[in-house]
Amino acid sequence: MSNIKEKPPDDYFKCIKIPIKNVLKHYDINLPKITDAVLMCNKIVIHTLMFMKLYLLDYYEINQSLPTIDDEFVNSCMKILCNESTNGRPPKKEIKELKDTLKGFFEKHYKPLMQNDELNYKHMNTILNYLTIDIITMYDNNIKLHYVEYVERFVNVVWKKKYMIEKIRKLNSSKGDIDNKINKLCNQLRRIKNDILNVETNEYKSDKSYHKWINNIKKSIIPNKEHFNKNNIHYDIQCKPQDYLPCMIYMMKYIEQDGLSINNVFPLRNEIVPKHIRIDTTTLVHLMMRKEQGNKTDYLTKGNLKKNEDKIWEFFFRTERRSFKKNEYTFHHMIETDGVSCSIVLIRNDLIGKRIPSSKKKIMKNI
Repeated sequence: MSNIKEKPPDDYFKCIKIPIKNVLKHYDINLPKITDAVLMCNKIVIHTLMFMKLYLLDYYEINQSLPTIDDEFVNSCMKILCNESTNGRPPKKEIKELKDTLKGFFEKHYKPLMQNDELNYKHMNTILNYLTIDIITMYDNNIKLHYVEYVERFVNVVWKKKYMIEKIRKLNSSKGDIDNKINKLCNQLRRIKNDILNVETNEYKSDKSYHKWINNIKKSIIPNKEHFNKNNIHYDIQCKPQDYLPCMIYMMKYIEQDGLSINNVFPLRNEIVPKHIRIDTTTLVHLMMRKEQGNKTDYLTKGNLKKNEDKIWEFFFRTERRSFKKNEYTFHHMIETDGVSCSIVLIRNDLIGKRIPSSKKKIMKNI
């Protein structure tokens, strides 16, 4: 029995959240650097989300479709909003063309709206890569969580559910009659919604008088594609959420034209309090290393970053403290911080040095 290995914990990662002042060395020197990065990243994300909303709406109006919101698109949006550095390798031809297009739109439509906010991502390239993932996740989650709600509200608005219920209440005096007719209306609308969301068969369960409208409206509020994953729209949304974003824009534009309040299709950040940023070893060297601690280039080349990551973190953090240790987990050389609190990322011991599928997403999920 002693030879049987214990099953490792389910979580790939763990986080220990503590005040950053408890673990940061040379607090007076290092904290301002972190705080400045947190505040700048918050500004960059706020402007990026607003710029993307403006650009995507304009793109939709012209093309009735949307570009793919991927790493390259979001990262390019971030960088054209900032004072971009001329150092480093030139971008690929496709990225340069994308940036030129975005830059032209920015100069013409968005820059005049900015209130002298100087954005700069110096020493924060890696942080922007993590923020890019965060923004894509915001878009994907918004679609996954709310697309079905949008369809249901759209059907209610088109068939004037609120008006019909008010009319039923006015024209009937008996509570039993009112409840009965409202239930019939709601049941019929529910069948319409189910028929719209049903991509497995064309055998509808709503009244025949609605079938022509359902067939026509499906072309606008459901992605036009031959195959849905597992023939199920709820499953397909989880697999390819961005296919549904143009449909959500169409529905909200219709509702807006009806003079009603609309849901925000595009995620925005409105809070004054800045969010956490993710700092890894590369960022730590770029952002915080001083001359007396060594030459940055020496640490960033020839595999020295990986070899010396323990030493680098010891420069700036009290990594000997218990916060950086936990049974079956080891410090992953990564933290998340807003300049006040600090989430220390720990990795399961049996996964150290191994390739972890979608590890960034798993970190985000567990933090």
